[in-house]
Amino acid sequence: MTTRTSLLFLAVLVPLLGALPAQARVSDNQAKQFIELFNEQPRAVRAGHELLPVNYVEYEGDSYGFAVSRRLARLAEAGETFRILRLNKKTQYLVIELESATEARVRIPIYSNDQVEQSLLDQVFPRVLQALFDFGAEPRAPAVVGHRSSHLYHLGTCNHLPQESLRVDFASASEASAQGMKPCRACYPHEVVLPYDHYTTTRAAAIESARLFELAHPRVDDAAIQEQVQEAGERVLERFPIGLAGFEYRFTAVHSELPNAYSFPTGFVYVTDALLDIVEDPMELEFVLAHEVAHCELLLPPVRVSKPEEAPVYPYDFVRKWWFDRGETVSDLLAVTYLNRRFGDVEVVAGAASILSKLQFFHEAGAIDEFRTHPSFADRRALFDMQKFEPFLMSPTFDWAPYLNRDQETFVVEILGRSVDENNSYVFATVEASDLVNDPWDLRSNSTLGALVSDSGLRVSLSVDEYGAIIGPGETALLKLRFGARDDFAKFDPSSTTFAYEKPNYSDGVPE
Repeated sequence: MTTRTSLLFLAVLVPLLGALPAQARVSDNQAKQFIELFNEQPRAVRAGHELLPVNYVEYEGDSYGFAVSRRLARLAEAGETFRILRLNKKTQYLVIELESATEARVRIPIYSNDQVEQSLLDQVFPRVLQALFDFGAEPRAPAVVGHRSSHLYHLGTCNHLPQESLRVDFASASEASAQGMKPCRACYPHEVVLPYDHYTTTRAAAIESARLFELAHPRVDDAAIQEQVQEAGERVLERFPIGLAGFEYRFTAVHSELPNAYSFPTGFVYVTDALLDIVEDPMELEFVLAHEVAHCELLLPPVRVSKPEEAPVYPYDFVRKWWFDRGETVSDLLAVTYLNRRFGDVEVVAGAASILSKLQFFHEAGAIDEFRTHPSFADRRALFDMQKFEPFLMSPTFDWAPYLNRDQETFVVEILGRSVDENNSYVFATVEASDLVNDPWDLRSNSTLGALVSDSGLRVSLSVDEYGAIIGPGETALLKLRFGARDDFAKFDPSSTTFAYEKPNYSDGVPE
């Protein structure tokens, strides 16, 4: 920032941060001046900012919250700079709409205690800009604030700081700890709070569900067995086929007469000692654990599907049969894809089929359940018949751009394996949206993703099968894609064939 600009900024900033008389009508004239100053140059997020999901600034004794999305945090960590597109006034909050240097658009909501008043625009809005971005003088708010009486220390950006007379400022949490203070668990929770919608309530419900589960199924009192299960789970996480959400996983062996495995959202995975007793190969145990990890990763709230009226309210709505049928299949596919990457060119499908056969034998001996919410073990096992499913050791990957004139808004498609039935051939693929994607893309049934062309000239079209997905910025979905004609199934060998990706025909109304 030049000297002239700095002086201009101070000249505008000082009077604007003074007290304002009450106004009957909210005006954004002064806020526009801050936007103009902000946009004089690209602005980076302040180095060292903690980028918590919820942050606060203080004004006249009140705390005002503003949210930092996971996407904004990732863009900031990648060194992106930003400019303000607009400031939207809602009834009870403001929304700062920003655009990065690479045209990624993100939003920062600023919440009012009641309704949007003039002070929110003229005082709080610029303080948020100063707190988060390299814009004006760095805020003087201390990193850590201690309480002289309780000896707890708080984040300097929380909404429950002690009264001024009881405060003691520290440069860091370690400095506060050295003075004998302890962390406030609201500010410094034992667990990391991930920036997803409803994460805190979902995590709390999962912790309670896991606690109740362990009352019914106590942990196996054998350190060697617990270590075996935890290490197997960590191997799964190291090579899992899709990017992980960041959960803190706990893999635990519990007592039960039934061989089975269970998971609760956000990373609680259990296997029973009865299941461990029937495991004869590392592939069998790791397939089971990878299946449960897939459940945790794919059912991250909120679940988004292409038919909003049929979306499950996970984890509370367990009666959406179509979702669980699909969820079990997708989890099995990701699990066997993991085995393929972990063990290489061996009979990984046989390992999956083996443990599913054992579970089928124990659980389904002639049982008929008209009200089931999961597919049968027989149906799941049938998917891994070598005639019907083949994972790819070398997965074809290509960038799919659904917009003609927005090349940066790309989706990375990776084909994991292929399957065939009586009439059609299919591939299963992960579709990952980059952080530069600005609008969630609705991949409905029959949507086209273009085609793959082999080095021999064979062209195979790709289109979405029965289930679609809504994929937003930085999100990943697994799709079943129709893969040309049934006879094309055997003609593509990913280990020996070079593929070229052909964009779809955009004449069907795809927005440019």
